[in-house]
Order: sequence, then structure tokens, then C-alpha cells
Amino acid sequence: MHALIVNADDFGISLGVSRGILETHLKGIVTHTSLMPNMPAFSPAVELLKNAPKLEVGVHGTLTCGSPVSPPHQIPSLTESNGQFHSLTAFLLRYWAGLIRKNEIEQEIEAQILRFKEHALTPNHLNSHHHIHFLPNIAPIFFKLAQRHHIQGVRWGHPTLSSKRPFLGRGLCGLQIPRNLLRNYFIKKGIKTTPLPKGFQSPDCLLGLEHYSPGTYLNKLRTWLSIPWKGTAELVCHPGYVDSELTSFDLWTTPRDEERQALIHPSIFSRIQ
Repeated sequence: MHALIVNADDFGISLGVSRGILETHLKGIVTHTSLMPNMPAFSPAVELLKNAPKLEVGVHGTLTCGSPVSPPHQIPSLTESNGQFHSLTAFLLRYWAGLIRKNEIEQEIEAQILRFKEHALTPNHLNSHHHIHFLPNIAPIFFKLAQRHHIQGVRWGHPTLSSKRPFLGRGLCGLQIPRNLLRNYFIKKGIKTTPLPKGFQSPDCLLGLEHYSPGTYLNKLRTWLSIPWKGTAELVCHPGYVDSELTSFDLWTTPRDEERQALIHPSIFSRIQ
């Protein structure tokens, strides 16, 4: 027996992305989504969920995009002077330098979980934006909060790769290369040094966390779905419609629409039926 979870991250990052994810659930293969409670498009995203009662929704804990739910002055190691979160690059460098305070991470991620629950939502799972919950010393905080709030599903484990290309390697150009290499190093170390605590459910096979070139996602998706696995596999994806809200702060734009189209492609839909 084997099962497939197709989890679309970044629900609530913008209205266009949320609509795209909803489409990939209603017309395609997406079964789960991870919602960002700190983003301005969070409330419209919650409204959209009323159209998808079978879509499983979890918390996409965010420390590297947008503004915090907590007052910024209470979590100064996580925020810039304007009250926004640091970029992923700045967060990683501050983490490396020991400037990120663990108690502030706990406060902010719990505030996001509570905001999620205040909207009458029951979290199916907990993971994170930019996969920062895999980092050493941060993973135990996420496990602690998941246990406190009775969230059994946590994304964890070594990514299953279909090639020797780097995992989490999107945007391999310019200054993004050292950033991604640093993040991959921390993630591998976190997985190696932090065992999954008892009582949690995580996938036996983690798909989708590797680089692909523009225009190749559909074929890459076919490859991932052809990989044999035992137990449960989670395919991580980032579909969506690109809107002006998204392009105002996020570099991961055009590939979202490519993923959206692939996830509703008839050849993919028929493959998993």
C-alpha cells in the first residue's frame, strides 16, 4: 500500500497564488495546502477555503516573508527596522552568526498557529516557508509547537531526488547560489542531527524539493510520480497565478504558473487515479 500527498505551499502569499492552488485542488491533483497566516492575503485565502471542503490545510510557518503576527518590537532578532521579516539570505546569515533568538521564533510561530485557529481552522500539518524548520535548533521548536497544538503532521526527512542536481536549488544564479548552498547545508545537518519525535506523522518519501529548469516541470512531475516508494509520499509544489501583489516582493513568479498548469494536466491527473 502507498499513498500520495500533493501539498501546495504558500496559500495566502497573494490572492493570485491562492486562486491557483484552489484550481489545482478542484481540477487537478493537489490534496493539501499550507497557509501563511502572517500575509495580507491570509483573510481572502480563508474565504476561498469555503469552496474546497475536502482540501486539507496546514500552517506554513513564516519567518522570511512579509510582516510578523507578533509586534515586531517583541521579536527584534527576526525583523528589520521597518517591522518586516528579514529576507531568506539575511535570515540565514544571522542564523549562522547566532543572532536569531529561539524564544522569538517560538513566540512568532505560535502566534501564527493561533491566528490560523482563530479562523475556525484545524491545522492538518505544520511546515515552513523556505523550509527553515529543517534547520538545526529550529526543528525542535516546530516539533514542540506541533505537539502543544495537537498537530500530528510535520514535513520531515531526506528529500528523494530523481537526479544528482541540488535539492532546493531553484534560482541557481548570481548571489542565490551561495544562499542556496548555505541553506542546503543547514537543512542536511538539521535532518541528520534531529530525529523525528514519536507521535508525529511525516512522509516516507519527500518529492519535489529539487531544481528544475524552466519549461521542464511537467516532465519532472512525471518523473517524480514514477519513483517507487513505500508508505506515504509528499510531493511539495508551489502553483499559482502570478499577480501584481506577488511580483512586488517575490522572485519565484513564472514557475508558479508552470506548476499550476502541470498539476491540472490530464496526463498527470489520469496517472494517479
